[in-house]
Order: sequence, then structure tokens, then C-alpha cells
Amino acid sequence: MGFARQGRLLEHDSAAAAAAQSHRSRPPALTAHRRTEVPPPDATRRALRLEALLADPHEPANPYGYETLTAADAQGSAERAGELRDLVAAEFLPVASGGHFVTAGLLVRALRPLLRRDAALGHACAAGALTADGGGLPAPYRAHELVRLLGPAALTAAAGSALRGAVRAVALREEHQPPPQRWRASLAAAFADLLACESLTTVALRTLHLGPAGGRAVRAAAGYVVPLVVGDVLDEVVLALAEYGYGCGDPEMRLCAKVAADVPRVAAAAGLGACQADLMRALPSLAGGGFRLAPTGTPGTGPLFRPDEHTRPADADRPGLLDGAAALLGVLAETAASTGNDTAADADTALARLARRLMTEHRVLSGSGRTAGPQGAPPAARALADRHALLMLAGSVLGILAGARPGGSRFLARPSWALLALSRVTQRLGIPLAGPDPDLHLDLAAELLARLRQGIDCDLHATRALW
Repeated sequence: MGFARQGRLLEHDSAAAAAAQSHRSRPPALTAHRRTEVPPPDATRRALRLEALLADPHEPANPYGYETLTAADAQGSAERAGELRDLVAAEFLPVASGGHFVTAGLLVRALRPLLRRDAALGHACAAGALTADGGGLPAPYRAHELVRLLGPAALTAAAGSALRGAVRAVALREEHQPPPQRWRASLAAAFADLLACESLTTVALRTLHLGPAGGRAVRAAAGYVVPLVVGDVLDEVVLALAEYGYGCGDPEMRLCAKVAADVPRVAAAAGLGACQADLMRALPSLAGGGFRLAPTGTPGTGPLFRPDEHTRPADADRPGLLDGAAALLGVLAETAASTGNDTAADADTALARLARRLMTEHRVLSGSGRTAGPQGAPPAARALADRHALLMLAGSVLGILAGARPGGSRFLARPSWALLALSRVTQRLGIPLAGPDPDLHLDLAAELLARLRQGIDCDLHATRALW
């Protein structure tokens, strides 16, 4: 599936550095919009303000609208990134220095309207702002690691726009023609994949608190696997649109094509090849058994999985905080060991069954991974890295679900999205299992339609969208 795109994505890596240079010398054109003289609002309010400044994306005359952005070439995107860079520069400065930066997760929340509008533009603008400020991030953050994770954050946000546009388009067509049944499965699968990508990206962003070593494998997995899965998301969205008769000239299809074209560009700029190399170097440790000591109840793992992030976790600097990869594999092992004996027994039993099959996969990989590494046979090491990245994707889904259940949001606390996301992971791994319950697709499709009516984005946090 998505991993067939691996070669095409890696081809763009060598051109990324040269392309990035063109983003740094553009004169800012929207500096009048900055308001440093008043106390900064929270990330949600700043995001709504940024979205309002970018204006209605469906307006043809809007220079930051979909019609203009989907027709722009790389040079046009670079120019717009220069115009917007100063507008978001304060998001990268610590509060003590007059900016808004508290955590990487809140940074992404504040920038989401821009990332959602155009992945390449958003990533170029944010990376340029970070570089222009000379690395003003507080320790232990490192600029290049944050730039890497802004790649998957931008791609999931932009793919969410494509998904939301498709939901709107098919809902309009359903008013005039009988609905095909396939679209519900396609868009539900795309939604589950996006939530999985955002789960892994969210956890990876939070591992930046752990310093350079504490979450390196998780960050590499996010930078590597998310672009590949986003390709599958777009395939599902295009399938649903085509079933309703939409063609390449329709705005919804053009937006899908634009996001698809941005996937290799953003992945390369964010260091896809370096992420793959980091995963290959981490294979011996990923094959180890330390994850068995890392259940979600262990002190220090909670900040990685809770659904909302308002401030920097108080225990982020505590000694002994578990390695991010160990925490992800730990929640996978914990779910596999559960029996599912509460009121949601059927769903919990299904989750446990999927987790046990994934743990079996981990044990199979471990035999080869203990001796594998970049110095070994590259094709074998790459294949192992692919599969370990998918296991971490699965662990992030279970971790976010576990974090949402105690008093969490209505949708994230339900197991349906996690079950469908894990089913998609097992399909990518080639694990023979029965197909997911059709009710899972119906539940996620219903959630998509409800969010469209309520003006809510297709993200983990159910963010309000203006347009």
C-alpha cells in the first residue's frame, strides 16, 4: 500500500536543502497583523485568528484560497511562505522572550490553519520562521528535530482538508442521487488512517521533552511512516469522489492532487531519508524486551498519551521517564494482555486480539532486529524499519485511546476509530485477519458527517474550523 511510494519519496530528499534556502530571504508582507503589545491568547484562539487572516479558502480571489494554492508552482509557494513567515514567528519564541512557545504540540495546534491550508506552504513558512530566529527554542528542543515533525503535522492537516472537502462534496451529491455504499468505507478508512497518523505525530512531538535520545525512534517513525500512510488516505478520498462522479477538473479532486504532489516535497524537506536511517540504527533496541516494563500506568508515560495538552507536562524532566518507543510498545503489550471484561467487552476483546497479533509480529521481528542495522544488509534493515514503524503507529493509537477514555472526549473515548486504525495497520503488515466490522465504518462515517455539520475539523482534538 503506502510503502510502495517509499522510493519516490526518498528521491526528493537530495533536493530538499536547496529548496529550503529560497524560503529564508523573502520580505515579510503581513507584519502589521502581529500583536506583541497585548498578552498572547491561547493556542486555540491564535489558531482561529490565523484562520481568519487567511480568509475563506473557497473564495476564488483569495491569494491563500484553494484555487490559487492548487495552481501555484514551487516558486509561488516560496514567495507566499516569505509573506507569512513573520506572521507566525512569535509562535516559535518562548513566552519569556515575548513569544508564545510553550510546547511543540501547542505550536502545531496554533499553526494548524496554515498547515491545513497547504502542506508545502505551511511547512516552508514554519521551517523558515524557525531558522530565521536562530534557534530560540528553549532546551531541550532542537530546531532540526522540530522541523522534521512539522512535516508529518503539515501532511496530516492538509490531508484532513482534502478529506473534509470530500465529505462535503459527497454530502451535496447525496441530496440528488442515491448514495453508493462504498464511499462510507473509503472515507471512514481515510479518517481512521489520519487519526492514527496524528496520534503518532502527537506522541512524537511530546517526546521532544525527553531530549535527543529519549524519543528518537518515535520521531523517526513519525517522519517516515506518516507520509506513506497519507498517500493511502488520499487514495481512499479520490476513490470516494470518483464513485460520486467527480473528475480531475473538480475543486475537490484538484485539492487531493495538490496534497499528493506535496507529500514527496514535504517529506523530503522534513528529512524522510534521515528518519529511515535513524530507524535502521534503532533496530537492535527496538528488538529488545524493555517495552514489557512500560505499561501506560507507569509514572511519566501519561503526558505522552493524554488527548489534550495545555502546558508543558510537569514531570517531563523527571529522571527515568521511559523512552518513547518503549512506551508505545508497552501500551501494545498491555492491551495484548488485557481480557476486556467491562461494559465494552466486545470492543475491548477485539482490541486485545489485534494487539496480541501485533505483539506476535514484534516477536518475529525481534529475532532479526537484534543483529540488524545500517551496516548490515540494507534491504533487510529497511524492511524491518518499515514494520517497526507500523508497530509504533499501532502503539500510538492504543496510547491515545487509553488516554482519552478516563473522562475523555466523546469520540476519542470510543474504540471504533482505534479498531479500524489497527485493522489498517495489520493490513499493511500483511497479517491475515478477518476484516473489520462494517459498523466501524458506519460509526466513523457518521462522525465525519456530524463534524461537517458542526464546523469541526477531522483531527484528534475536534478543532473548530471557520470555513
